[in-house]
Amino acid sequence: MKSKKIEFICADICKKQTLKKIIEKGDHVFHLAALGGSRQMPFKIYEKINVIGTKNILDVSIENKASKFFFMSTISVMSGSRPIPFDETTKPIPKSIYGITKYRAEKYIKKKSKKNITSIIFRAPLIYGPSPHKDSGIFNIVNMLNKSFYPMVNKGRTKIAMINVHNLIEMIKITLKITNKKTHVFFVKDNETLTMHELVSMLQKITKIKNKIIYIPSFFLTIGFSIINIYSKIFKKNTKLNYDVWKGAVSNQFTYSITKVKKLGYKQKNNLKQGFNEVLRSLNMI
Repeated sequence: MKSKKIEFICADICKKQTLKKIIEKGDHVFHLAALGGSRQMPFKIYEKINVIGTKNILDVSIENKASKFFFMSTISVMSGSRPIPFDETTKPIPKSIYGITKYRAEKYIKKKSKKNITSIIFRAPLIYGPSPHKDSGIFNIVNMLNKSFYPMVNKGRTKIAMINVHNLIEMIKITLKITNKKTHVFFVKDNETLTMHELVSMLQKITKIKNKIIYIPSFFLTIGFSIINIYSKIFKKNTKLNYDVWKGAVSNQFTYSITKVKKLGYKQKNNLKQGFNEVLRSLNMI
């Protein structure tokens, strides 16, 4: 990362002492580090990074009198919540280890921020943008279509919330105007929420790939996840297939409102098609 305006410093968020000299230079602290939801690791590791790491960063931010703390949470904290669609007033009911630990971090932020610091929490879905890693959702879908076919469950009715990184940056910029010292929670996503069928079809049109979509009954997926779950527990094997993946695959709806951030003046700049084109060009797929 070459820029006169950016200084890169390596530190461990799980070791509070290493953060003190870094954060004393900052007025606005953006906490984006986390152990992501697609992995399946022991709870203690998730807790150490997602809860204790967040606690350390927030505590040091308050000690060094930073004015604002921004925390990137996840829509996974709502994985068991009802009714759908939900908003910021809906009670979070996380079901996955990832969601549970991120929600614990949220609760600590709310408790600690009162009268101490202005904290902004963003509950984000899948974030996409240019130059993603080769394990990203869009890359995997196009790669499967390129090779043979795409297996579609739940008749493609599953609704997928996503957010373009450029739109997320605009939302963050909008919240910079907030000054009162307490915690403010915002759901974030693109205006468009596509079904899985619509999403794959859009990628087919952009890439001009004509391979077929094959529909798989949902109960096969449920059985498959159950077997994988049992296998991972018996043989203590890590797997990327966890509750969030299963929930996302078989759910008809997982939608929510972003009215709260729009009331601050947010207006979307990039739509899904523009975003997908940018991602695919950066991957040399179109």
